[in-house]
Amino acid sequence: MRIRMAMLVYMSLLSIPVFSTGMSFTYYPLEPTTADGMHFIANTTGMDTVVHIWSFGDGEHTVGGSDTYHRYREDNSYNVVLTVIDTQSHAWQTNKTIHVENDPPEADFTWNIPKPNPMDNIIFTDTSTDSDGQITWWGWRIDNGTLYENRVLSHVFIENGEYHVNLTVRDNDNGTGYREQTVEIKDNHNPYAVFTIKKESIEENEKICIKDISYDTDGTIERTEWSFGDGSTKEGEQVCHSYGKKGTYTIRLRVWDDDDAESNFSKKITVTGSTENSMPGLMTLATTISISISYLAYGRKKK
Repeated sequence: MRIRMAMLVYMSLLSIPVFSTGMSFTYYPLEPTTADGMHFIANTTGMDTVVHIWSFGDGEHTVGGSDTYHRYREDNSYNVVLTVIDTQSHAWQTNKTIHVENDPPEADFTWNIPKPNPMDNIIFTDTSTDSDGQITWWGWRIDNGTLYENRVLSHVFIENGEYHVNLTVRDNDNGTGYREQTVEIKDNHNPYAVFTIKKESIEENEKICIKDISYDTDGTIERTEWSFGDGSTKEGEQVCHSYGKKGTYTIRLRVWDDDDAESNFSKKITVTGSTENSMPGLMTLATTISISISYLAYGRKKK
């Protein structure tokens, strides 16, 4: 319906004389890019206007009010024409040339090892974006050294230290983006996981408490995780647990340090039947013995 109306208005203009006048229009932003949605505002003060016809110079038209919005998909120079029809069926026209620039790409990247050690194989992955096109070229440098022209970079640092990794990208309109990040290489030692238990054999449903005494020679222990061999897991420096069935179970402790290095330690524990469950049998046996002794004593006395 809107396109049809625009065509009817356009055809009607062929028979209407077009006048030039002091009317104008403004637009924002003043230095647009292909990422911007532009706002056009007509200044027709003192005119009895019926309709505004906007021609944006890229093949797009709109018919409507005194202000409108439009976004250009390509960087270029565009001749924007505003035609206004008043109540006397007169057409008034003004125009401006707008220069739309390319919206450059935004360069960014990540790497696979948050806290790498020397000799780790680090994979740097491009995560750059381009709002109005596509990225066509990638260039990596480490401390302004050799240029690597790949989307993904694999690199091994031999020594401890801080290294500056930068990525330059270029899009299909020759726009460029740049991103630099610092990677710290640090020779980290794994933590030592260890715990002690007071007893290596407990009864069913008997609670046992275990304390983590792990340590890290070049940092701190940040997280501990326990598993008890029966499907149960817990976290914390000190935990308590009980087993509902007899058997041999493995208690395992995993710890992580402040460089996300991990270590584990395990011990086996044996769970035996509860002595409470065997008491009825012992009581029956004791009763039987007591009755037998009494019977024998009675028989001797009778003789």
